[in-house]
Amino acid sequence: MNFSRTALAKIASTRRAGFSLTEIMFALALVAGSALPVLGLLSVGLLDAKEAGDHRLTANLRNTVHQLLCDPAWPAEAVATGEWDAIRYFDDQGRMIENARKEEAAVIMRMKSLPGMGYQSDWLETVQVTFQSGDREDIVTRTLVQRRKKPQG
Repeated sequence: MNFSRTALAKIASTRRAGFSLTEIMFALALVAGSALPVLGLLSVGLLDAKEAGDHRLTANLRNTVHQLLCDPAWPAEAVATGEWDAIRYFDDQGRMIENARKEEAAVIMRMKSLPGMGYQSDWLETVQVTFQSGDREDIVTRTLVQRRKKPQG
């Protein structure tokens, strides 16, 4: 077979009109190899943003609760002698909500009185305050507050 130069150029130009299957597969592999890690980081970033919001809310609540605990009559479950437990529920704005609406709680706060740290006192008690997210069981933060006991009588 004897082809002229123009016929060979025409055949060569028709073969070069598109991409080969190998080139397409290589391009798809590059796109998938770079896009999949970015999509994987998206879920991690969303979870971190949620946790950061929980920490911000609990930091504000911790200050509020510390001020409330300065009053020995709060919470109502506090007793002058012995240990006590209390649970309070807060919405996503940091407002305390009733127990009847606890399914709507963004943060659950548990308070537990503890014996004095290394000493017994008739006037002071230690309260362990634990904050946990309303939709997860994990503890966001925990703190100890030293306060005056509820007076007897």
